This record gives sequence, C-alpha cells and structure tokens, in this order.
Amino acid sequence: MGSMRAIGVAALIALSVGRARAQDNPACAKFEEPLAYNQCLAGLGPKAHATHAVAEPAGRVHTTLQVGRARNGRMFAEFTVGPARKKKRPPNEE
Repeated sequence: MGSMRAIGVAALIALSVGRARAQDNPACAKFEEPLAYNQCLAGLGPKAHATHAVAEPAGRVHTTLQVGRARNGRMFAEFTVGPARKKKRPPNEE
C-alpha cells in the first residue's frame, strides 16, 4: 500500500512540474544571438551575492571532510553531508 502511495505522489509531482514554463523577458527578445540574449537576461537579474536565503538543516547532520593531493599533484577536497548518526543507547539497567 505504501509503494502505491509513493507512485501516486511521484506521478502528481511529475504532472505539476510539467506545467512549469520559462518566462521570456520582452526587453531581451530583440536579441537573436544566444550570448547577447543571455547577457541581457543576466543584466536584468539579481546581482551576484544578493540572495541572503540560507536553508537551515532539519535537525543535526553528519558531515565528513577529506583534503589531500591527487597523483598529479593537484589539491582536492571531498565532503559528504548526511543525516546525523544515531547514538548508541546504553543497555537498560534493571
């Protein structure tokens, strides 16, 4: 029963996403060349670093970070973010 509900929710999401359409800006519609069109859109959009919204994690999260050098000498950094690890409960004392 749970898998049928998940399929139904996925189908509903897929149908609602299908209706989303990109909006054209009339000020930039005069440009035929793609790069000029994109430059026009970028000039009308929000400025870099103007967004201040930060998603807060739901509860605690577990992260790991690994930094090192690859065989070619270049530095690399790799990190993972996932749900918090469950703490082991101490055995019940009776």
